[in-house]
Amino acid sequence: MDKNKFNAIAHTYLKYDCPLHTAMVEEVTDLMHLEPGKRIIDVGCAKAEILIRMAELCQIAAIGIDTTPQFIEIAQKEIASRVPAADITLYETPVHEYQMQPESFDAVMCLNSSELYGGYDEALQGITKLAKPGGMVMMGDFYWRGTPNPAIQSRIVTHNYQSAVQAGIAYGLIPLYVTVCTEVDLDRYMWLQSYGVEGYAQEHPDDVDTPTLLEHSRSLRDEYMQYGRDALGFGLFLYRKQG
Repeated sequence: MDKNKFNAIAHTYLKYDCPLHTAMVEEVTDLMHLEPGKRIIDVGCAKAEILIRMAELCQIAAIGIDTTPQFIEIAQKEIASRVPAADITLYETPVHEYQMQPESFDAVMCLNSSELYGGYDEALQGITKLAKPGGMVMMGDFYWRGTPNPAIQSRIVTHNYQSAVQAGIAYGLIPLYVTVCTEVDLDRYMWLQSYGVEGYAQEHPDDVDTPTLLEHSRSLRDEYMQYGRDALGFGLFLYRKQG
């Protein structure tokens, strides 16, 4: 299955590639004190919606990295329409192929994209290296708010709320703020993905990928209902790098 194709279809009706809503983005943007000219990078930026919203609120200089060409195309159109004067540069490239100078960004973000590094801890360690001393580091990821289910624990989520915060401390970060999604946010995110794929399948029955897309989407839907809805949460974890 083409993962990029699936992600693009599944997120047809979603601005963000995670259960965020705009009020959370606006709140955390305010707390990050992003003054004009601050350099920001979003690793796994998807449609770059969080960078666009930040650019609408303040004059940032931003870089977004993602590997899904459909997301990059949508993001470029949104930038041109909503913030044409904004300093936002997008790159369609794997994170390990993009050359980034250590300690060169005032704020570094990785939202629901920790798999690009191999997991939450690896991603947190990786993006921390990119932040300047005193810079902001923000992780957005799923965590266990209930009892982890062994059926999906090892391959989906590694931390509970407390250990996710503690992971940042282990890498020399100072926890500043955490905000979490509600069950309504999570349901909306999971079910709009299902809605997007089901709609695509109905409109494109002759696409050779349709059966595989449906199978994968329905598997994720059923897994969420059986194992995840009562136990999973999603949060934004904001830290400051010491220095």
